[in-house]
Amino acid sequence: MLRREAEQLALARGNSCMCPISHALMREPVVAADGHFYERVEIEKWVELKGVGVKSPKTNISLAHMLIPNHALKSMIDEAVENAVRALRAFAEAPQAVENAECECDCETHKRLRP
Repeated sequence: MLRREAEQLALARGNSCMCPISHALMREPVVAADGHFYERVEIEKWVELKGVGVKSPKTNISLAHMLIPNHALKSMIDEAVENAVRALRAFAEAPQAVENAECECDCETHKRLRP
């Protein structure tokens, strides 16, 4: 449960962590021939579903089936989730500290944390 809330917090900080196909947090981000990032399994399903001459889901240009892992983005996502887990644990241990913290987003988790 804590991990899921942490993932929602990570997504709330920006959509660079979100797969444009599934709109979920990427766990294995790859860059496709169109230069955009996708969750590996989602873009692979897209390519399989569309078949020969597949077009990019973001740009509608021809998409060669070449996916390159993006280790930097994966590290950034993992770090954002871990930071959110730590913040949620800190709240559970000391609610006053989190109540006094500034909130940058309007996600459901932060709404619940506000006094």
